[in-house]
Amino acid sequence: MEECGELTQAAAKKQRYPKKYIHDGRIVSEKLEHEMGDVIAFIIMTRNELGLDNKNITKRVQQKLEKWRNKHRQQQKVVDIRKRV
Repeated sequence: MEECGELTQAAAKKQRYPKKYIHDGRIVSEKLEHEMGDVIAFIIMTRNELGLDNKNITKRVQQKLEKWRNKHRQQQKVVDIRKRV
């Protein structure tokens, strides 16, 4: 489970230094990609070991992505309105 914490740290560095290529001697994007791969592998292993239903997981992923898309659309509308004012 430590992979989730490492991914969070890598994502925070990418957000904190979005234009910086190297931070702490590491390529920021490559570190983030590496940690994402670790988390995805952990999720798959956990799903398999615990015999979880992939359909239920996929359904939840789709729901979450749709929620984020809707939120992004709403935020974009606010930005568009501000531009008009």
